Amino acid sequence: DADVTFISSDHVTFKIHSVYLNLSTSIGFAQAPQDDASQSEPTLLAESAEVLEIIFQFIEPPPLSRNHKHPSIAELTPELFFQVAEAAEKYVIYGATNISLIRIE
Repeated sequence: DADVTFISSDHVTFKIHSVYLNLSTSIGFAQAPQDDASQSEPTLLAESAEVLEIIFQFIEPPPLSRNHKHPSIAELTPELFFQVAEAAEKYVIYGATNISLIRIE
């Protein structure tokens, strides 16, 4: 079960697995619990649910329904793209940061 809870700026709750947080980012989500016994309090984030929905797709493994692929950012509006890129950099999410840099170039 997902063991870390985040709440977006527009009050949407996201539950994420700490093991994937630890694999996908180095410092951005340091509040991930270190063992099964710890239950962390929900963490409020400054980003909207729309941005976090995309960011968290780079953290949790892609399901079969997406053919094991990360989300495409090619179709995002420029405003949403830059919000996602900023969040990816802020939270040091490797996959999202790399894809954002490729699109900017």
